[in-house]
Amino acid sequence: MCKQFKIGITTDINNRAVSDDYWLGGYDYMVVLYRTQSKQRVIDMEQYLIKRFKKYKECKNIRPGGEGKLKWGPPYYAYLAMKIE
Repeated sequence: MCKQFKIGITTDINNRAVSDDYWLGGYDYMVVLYRTQSKQRVIDMEQYLIKRFKKYKECKNIRPGGEGKLKWGPPYYAYLAMKIE
């Protein structure tokens, strides 16, 4: 069962999965939800997913999405990071 999750975007899914705020923050699993060549589409997807799932107490996103820096790309990825019980 998922006890916490965060939705985010990145251009480097492998590096993001092992970054300090996820790996050292106790997140166990990361899955790609969406992949695109369009920076605007991945931002739109992140905002949609956060808005859709923010109502759940397990969702730990604070901001509405789209404010993260995408250093490289395409491709762009929307992901779900989870802490599992």
